[in-house]
Amino acid sequence: MKITLKFDFVEAQTWAQLGALSNKITNKLGQDVVRNLQAANPVDTGYSRGRWKYIPPTKPFGVGLVTNGATYILILNDGWSKQAAEGWIEAAFQAAVRFLQ
Repeated sequence: MKITLKFDFVEAQTWAQLGALSNKITNKLGQDVVRNLQAANPVDTGYSRGRWKYIPPTKPFGVGLVTNGATYILILNDGWSKQAAEGWIEAAFQAAVRFLQ
């Protein structure tokens, strides 16, 4: 007995459409990560919280970038502030990607 399965989703879509969908998903994740980071970021002056930025991909299937220019952001992530547990940056990323699993 032979079973054949055909998946036509990719055939029905152009690479441009798939690239646009890829960027849409990447942008949604990047924006969710920034919102999570801003919410979890310990606040004294608000400087580090306000420095979270999402830079979207510049081409289809590209990579987005989440940045923070505060020089002490990694120290905060290591548990320096009593306002946020160690690893809050990683937790913010994990929370954003849960819906993909």
